Amino acid sequence: MEKILSGDHIAEGDSYKDVLQSIVEFCETCQYAKSKRASFTKTMKGTRAGSAGHRTHIDIGVINFESVGGAKYFAIFVDDYSRYTTIAILNNKSDIAAHFAKYYARVETLHNVKMKSVRCDNAKEQIEGQFRIFMEQKGIAYEIACTYTPEQDGMAERHIRTLMEYARSL
Repeated sequence: MEKILSGDHIAEGDSYKDVLQSIVEFCETCQYAKSKRASFTKTMKGTRAGSAGHRTHIDIGVINFESVGGAKYFAIFVDDYSRYTTIAILNNKSDIAAHFAKYYARVETLHNVKMKSVRCDNAKEQIEGQFRIFMEQKGIAYEIACTYTPEQDGMAERHIRTLMEYARSL
């Protein structure tokens, strides 16, 4: 980097743009800042649920401000087959168990099917407590994404991002 800045490699007639480009090409910090995570391969392609209600994607989002009723979070439930999305407003993250029970009952009534699996991130409130007990009682398979890899539950993450963009635009 010092050699670049000293001007040893700059040729007569180089434009300012060329000089900056050569600095950026050699700057490790710049390269690291511009890097992005490699996208996941489409290994899950073709594994969409066979009918409505069989697989649900769940995630919890944070509301940037406290609502009038004191809610700070929201949960999103996305049906894998139809992409139908249900949103629940939560005062605490642990409230997800009660809202999931209501969602489960509605799916069972509307589609006359038993939910087979739930895919979500590795959140503590979803792995432990009442939520986990409810899942075990109903015999629902639990698909947990690896820690710090939101790409594995991309559908729920994309829905949350879209909802937050809508909220910001209002």
